[in-house]
Amino acid sequence: MGLDNHYIGTFKQTLLTSFIGRIYLKKITNKLWVPGSYQYEYAIKLGFNPETIITDLYCADTSRFYYSPVQLTKKILFVGRLVEYKGIAMLVKAFNSFNKTQRNDWKLIIIGNGPLKNSLQIQKSDDIEIYDFMQPDKLAQFTFDASIFCLPSWRENWGVVVHEFALQGKALLLSNKVESSQKSY
Repeated sequence: MGLDNHYIGTFKQTLLTSFIGRIYLKKITNKLWVPGSYQYEYAIKLGFNPETIITDLYCADTSRFYYSPVQLTKKILFVGRLVEYKGIAMLVKAFNSFNKTQRNDWKLIIIGNGPLKNSLQIQKSDDIEIYDFMQPDKLAQFTFDASIFCLPSWRENWGVVVHEFALQGKALLLSNKVESSQKSY
């Protein structure tokens, strides 16, 4: 069974980590596949032995996302669902708080879909470009020249996009809630 969330003490998680929950989980699976250290710790709380926990659940596609020496531009890139917990509204507000001179030709490129798309379109300026979700092949080619990848999430159970853009050699500007940026096992 795959597990990509971490333990935060919800009622459901508390129930699953109890004796009853452990018995139930043992009936439906004997191994857990997790992406990182926080999920690994949750698997231990669920009663799984280290030898029954498989790691590295998520990984970027290195055939699509790879380092290519290109002339980097003054572009900050956000790729993800346009939802509140990803911090995208805060990023746009912060970017718009700088005037044209302070921005010094930097652009904010947003790629994704979600419930905040319309409100972000309203806040768009000459230096903010918004694009719909892209399939990985197109996304990789479209994003090679950006300099910085930014993911200011308030909660991010993993974030494969971090791996994808690290492979491309981007500077990573991430909140401390992006778990794929945290220490490994």
